Amino acid sequence: MTFSKINKIKKIIFISSSSVYGMNSKKKPFKTNEIANPSNLYGALKLAMEVMGSKLFNNFISLRLFQVYGLNDLKFRLVPSIINSQKIKLKNCCQITDMIFYKDLNNLVNKLILSKKIHKGVFNAGNGHPIYLRNVVKKIIALKKKKLM
Repeated sequence: MTFSKINKIKKIIFISSSSVYGMNSKKKPFKTNEIANPSNLYGALKLAMEVMGSKLFNNFISLRLFQVYGLNDLKFRLVPSIINSQKIKLKNCCQITDMIFYKDLNNLVNKLILSKKIHKGVFNAGNGHPIYLRNVVKKIIALKKKKLM
């Protein structure tokens, strides 16, 4: 806290996770005013950091990331796994997520940094349109087959 005051840090942007919400059974996007209900330790820790950060700093911004995808994605993540023909284990056909392309996320962070109006708050970082994971898998497989032909 002292470091940020001494060095006149204007904003602290914390990269959180949609995991703070827990499982999405509503088939619609989460809203930041919904009660967080993490279903695993990772989500609980992210939520705890959000709470602590917002209490310690009056310039604390929390970005709740959904599925980020793009170049140099980790090989075990959903999109690269499908592209590389690895087995995909979906718990059921109704798993729903939201996604954001890495360049869109970069633009969002840049806009938050440059914004003169936004100094604190919690924001979701996704496209706002939930999608069934099974449909994501099917689309990528279809696109991959088109490229092979």
